[in-house]
Amino acid sequence: MPYIRNRHSCLSSGGKKINTSSDRPRNILVTVASPHLRDLVLSATHRFDKAHPKNMLNSKHVDIAGESRRIYITKHVCHGCKEIHADARKYARENNHKYVWVKFGQMHSHRDDSGSALRIRDIDFFNKLHK
Repeated sequence: MPYIRNRHSCLSSGGKKINTSSDRPRNILVTVASPHLRDLVLSATHRFDKAHPKNMLNSKHVDIAGESRRIYITKHVCHGCKEIHADARKYARENNHKYVWVKFGQMHSHRDDSGSALRIRDIDFFNKLHK
């Protein structure tokens, strides 16, 4: 079973860079053969980084020449979801939440390991919490 469907499944994100002074390369978007495989890749990356905190996944691990650069592997979300995710992370920092994550296209936040997760539906969610 092929992991990546075809050569057109790997694309560099288009458009101008938001921060043109940054030397970071553009994102690479990859379409894998199934959602299950995507979740396996995300899980394996997370486990690798957790097992090697001083040598997390970087360009040397995948034989990319040049300076060693950290590789981040995340699930691609739409622009609107990115805004909500950024607001959720900000809310989490300000309100002592330990976790913020995206699962099946939905944002969640946890204050600690023992409590239940909050499902963040939209930007107005944060205003509703403070009423």
